[in-house]
Amino acid sequence: MSLLLILGSYPDVQERAYKERVQEIFQSKDDLTKHDLSKLVYIEAVIKEALRLYDCVPWVARKLHTDIVLRKMFLAKYTLRAGNTCILSMYGLHRHPSWGPDVKEFKPERWLNPDTLPTNPNVYAPFGIGKRNCIGGKQYSMNVLKISLAHIVQNFHISSDISKLKWKFEVVMKPTTPALINLTLRS
Repeated sequence: MSLLLILGSYPDVQERAYKERVQEIFQSKDDLTKHDLSKLVYIEAVIKEALRLYDCVPWVARKLHTDIVLRKMFLAKYTLRAGNTCILSMYGLHRHPSWGPDVKEFKPERWLNPDTLPTNPNVYAPFGIGKRNCIGGKQYSMNVLKISLAHIVQNFHISSDISKLKWKFEVVMKPTTPALINLTLRS
């Protein structure tokens, strides 16, 4: 849902996604390959940026089995003790200053140039981090999202206004106000 809200709120992003060679890729084949999906570079950037700003899981909790020493924190080292639960804020992680001064802006272009991304790959974790990340995960979800979004953008104009939404943080992040999305068939 967030993807459609975002695309409807950013017509320029929607138009650029539409102009990506979606029609060419989908019309020539009955079965898509991994190579075909790799051509949807901008659509992938849109998905990654949407997951960065509107990740459905705003935090994860982990029970610590060993002590973990954090350095450079609070100007001293700090120890998280085994047996305690540690809560990681994905919402905060995806808005960390290492993303740059435009951290709060929806900007898919940041994903098109690796030099503009944070140097630490762990500041992007919409599917979790480490051994307990989302098992159904990343690649399958990305492929499904690419195919779905490409088909929707190819066939519909989307309009919405994500700025009017109010969000509630629970186990998942969800809107508390109606999320209105208008789909109009492209001619």
